[in-house]
Amino acid sequence: MNMGFESLQPTLIDTGSSAAFHANPHAQQRNPAGINRESRPHQPPLLMRAPGRSGLDTVGLTSRQQQGASVRAMRQWHGLHEILARHRRIEMLASGSDPACSPLVAHAGLAFRRKWVPARASGGMRLHDDLHLRHVAEGFGFEPCDLPESIRFGGASDVIHDAALEVLWIGVGPHCELPAAAGLARLLDIDTVPLRLADPRFERLDTCFSLLPGGVLLWYPPAFDADSRALVESRIDALRRIAISENDALAFACNAINLGSALVLHRASARLKRELDDAGFTVIETPLDAFHKRGGSARSLALRVG
Repeated sequence: MNMGFESLQPTLIDTGSSAAFHANPHAQQRNPAGINRESRPHQPPLLMRAPGRSGLDTVGLTSRQQQGASVRAMRQWHGLHEILARHRRIEMLASGSDPACSPLVAHAGLAFRRKWVPARASGGMRLHDDLHLRHVAEGFGFEPCDLPESIRFGGASDVIHDAALEVLWIGVGPHCELPAAAGLARLLDIDTVPLRLADPRFERLDTCFSLLPGGVLLWYPPAFDADSRALVESRIDALRRIAISENDALAFACNAINLGSALVLHRASARLKRELDDAGFTVIETPLDAFHKRGGSARSLALRVG
């Protein structure tokens, strides 16, 4: 699919060209409003928000169906929370009653290198709870920074940090446009590599691309255009790439949270489990399909802020 984007090229950092980006130099350490701090203080925290009834896709459902969908989503969210809380410190955002306060917190922005970069929708629109999230980020010691208002940016769900190559892979698609890659490179002082999403079923990078410890890549190649696939294959050795099936991709297997050698995800086929086991990983499954229509699963529901 030709999505009409310019040629994708990696962006190398240029520390002398950041004048177009605005940061708050007075970020203070404080307890963020609306946060409930849970245990495990020595682990990098994960930010989560429980789903409210209005935070789900209930269009076309009767009142009884909406209630059932809410109960199901809450049950699934608690299942994920219970698993993660055994291994990581969880920071809880207040849910609120506004539809914009989504439990898919990874769509809200990116926390990286002590900076918080908020997501922006089409036309430079901020998220409804943008100000609250800025205060939360400051409370964790992150400096709120902005891309130019004209740039659409999908938050952490369109950014994957590659610790082995020390680059950020950027998903270019409906929620994140190409200039965001160059902007993040300058703002965060790191090289970026944009990848064009070419399958409308996968609107965000973390639904079809996941980097695991040790530089292992879990991905669904048909979600990308030919140039992007070639770029990935040129940078990541074939022995470190695990290409998943269409069924696994549609089950959001790439949208996983890694806890060391364990991967928490909605569902994986027997074949994928064997491949991951051969690579040294154990799969922990927990139902999360209540959130799939909104474009997220495990990784989208927990934002790393450490």
